[in-house]
Amino acid sequence: MGTTYKMTYLKSSRRWRKRHRGNEQYFPLRPNENKDTSYGRCWSDCTKWMATIDLAQDNEPEDDVVTLPDFAEEQIAAEQQMHAAAYSSRNGHKCDPQQTIAAKVNAWLDNQAQRRKAGSISVGRYDNLLGQVTYYRDFAGADADARQIDGSSLNDYLTHLRRKIADGDFAPSYAADHWAVSKQFVRWLYVVGTLRELPRIFEDRTATIDVPEKDDEWKSGMDNDELTLLLGNVPDSQRLYNLLMLNTGFTQKDIADLVNSEVDWSEGRITRARSKTRKKMSGKGKGGKRKTPPKVSYKLWPETFALLKAAANPDKSPNARVLLNENGMPLQRDEITEAGKRNKVCNITSGFFKIRQKLKRKHDVDVKSLSHLRKTSASRLFNHKDYRPLHDLFLGHSSGTVALKHYIGVQASVLDEAIDWLREQYLDAIKQ
Repeated sequence: MGTTYKMTYLKSSRRWRKRHRGNEQYFPLRPNENKDTSYGRCWSDCTKWMATIDLAQDNEPEDDVVTLPDFAEEQIAAEQQMHAAAYSSRNGHKCDPQQTIAAKVNAWLDNQAQRRKAGSISVGRYDNLLGQVTYYRDFAGADADARQIDGSSLNDYLTHLRRKIADGDFAPSYAADHWAVSKQFVRWLYVVGTLRELPRIFEDRTATIDVPEKDDEWKSGMDNDELTLLLGNVPDSQRLYNLLMLNTGFTQKDIADLVNSEVDWSEGRITRARSKTRKKMSGKGKGGKRKTPPKVSYKLWPETFALLKAAANPDKSPNARVLLNENGMPLQRDEITEAGKRNKVCNITSGFFKIRQKLKRKHDVDVKSLSHLRKTSASRLFNHKDYRPLHDLFLGHSSGTVALKHYIGVQASVLDEAIDWLREQYLDAIKQ
């Protein structure tokens, strides 16, 4: 009969794992050890660790501080070094520094940085990629050999992310994003020739992280009582931003990016394509069909237009931003500093956050997030039997069907009618 092990051996990371009374500990192999020769030493260390946990939990100390034995502190200090040497020790030589996971992550991030500078991805997207691939690098071992990444090691990472969800450390959507980026990075390693074959886990349809849908309550936006409370407790600047979101379905970035050439100051109308979709207008979708996000003309409500004229930048040159903050700066700034850190400032969001705090203190009301303002109008259009086809147009999305494109092209004035109808729905809230 084979040897019975009381710990789980993780081949991909060359370490033993033990779970005991809600705790988890890893016992890494030394460079000259293998599975069999390391077991005795690691099990001895493991029994000491379990005894420490037993003592701490059985005595139930008033504080939650558990003093680890010396061996555990040494292991924690050596964990990264041992884990990073895992792949190279299999082959009996030190890994080429240019082939480590850290080196490959840096190369991949350089590629993503070039995409950011070219406008293919946003600063926010780059920042997310940076954080998520760095998290994977730290888990897999920065100095480990990237050429040895396989399905087993990726499955260890997937299991780790699922455990983070179970422990309440990660939301499912957050963990799913991390898993997607790790796969994106590994697929790139295959494309550039670092990996000779794509790990088979890519073919496993169960190797996913399920993300539950958000509650319908939050999809429907705000009701009139919420809007009345919100709009009755905001300064004119924030009131303008809120009305623009309700009136035109704009995001914070759309408001911040609005320039004079997009505003008809005599007619009270804004005509523009969404900031988010502009860079995609020359791209192609599935089947090679060109994406055509629409340039939409929005009729402004009298209340919205009055506030816009009052707050407008005196500089009326065509490319000048219409709205600036008190210091004459753009309302939203998102950039990567020379130190490689993301610097994001949004005066619209920060102002709304203060209002939410005020309403919580004063009225004990949890106001929904800023994005629910545009969702409020979009959902009301969607639920109207005559205006449902205008739902995507209002949000600035590309038309999904030929019939919808025809409908929009022939009856563009219907959007004005729908926007007037929306104002009637909110009249009590916006007239106060």
